[in-house]
Amino acid sequence: GTSYVGFTFGSFNPSLPLVVQIGYGPVAMGGGPDQRNLGWSTFMGGTGGDELTCVESDPEGNPYSCGHTWAPDFPVDPGNSQFDPAIGEFSGNDDAVIMKFAANNKQLVWATYYAGSVPAMAGSYAITEAQKLALGTNTPYVFAVGTTNCIDFAALARPFTPFANASQELYLGGQHRMWVGAFSTHNGVCDWATTHGQNSGY
Repeated sequence: GTSYVGFTFGSFNPSLPLVVQIGYGPVAMGGGPDQRNLGWSTFMGGTGGDELTCVESDPEGNPYSCGHTWAPDFPVDPGNSQFDPAIGEFSGNDDAVIMKFAANNKQLVWATYYAGSVPAMAGSYAITEAQKLALGTNTPYVFAVGTTNCIDFAALARPFTPFANASQELYLGGQHRMWVGAFSTHNGVCDWATTHGQNSGY
């Protein structure tokens, strides 16, 4: 037999076209009907495997993202961004990446690798991942956290910055350690990074 489908709408202006969008509902654990409409998306990556693990935006609406990549050609070069990458060379087997997009046109502002090249366990892969981001309300930095197994991970506390006297713990042992770093929201330069964790185990 014949089947009919009907729709019930709220109030709308009948002089304007009525657009019916059929798609996914809001994300779990929050969101509302306004989040059903995709405003922007993009591919980001190189010829190896890539994973973006977090996205946050600053008060001006500039999106930041982090993750990790197996690609030596992840688009961190100046041809794709407004600023030279803080670290432009792929160094391990799986490197952390941090990046910023512009709010107005969603173009890449900067992107950088952050990693080491020497794994703690001989014969294993050099892996540094960025897993979460945080943006302070009154600081020009985006903070990234993740894990690394690289004994040459670049711990630093750059002089003449707010982090000049901050902890800069080198890789002190263990199979894997956590790390945290502060990257300038302006140009992506890392002004502080440190590892932290047990000196043995994972």
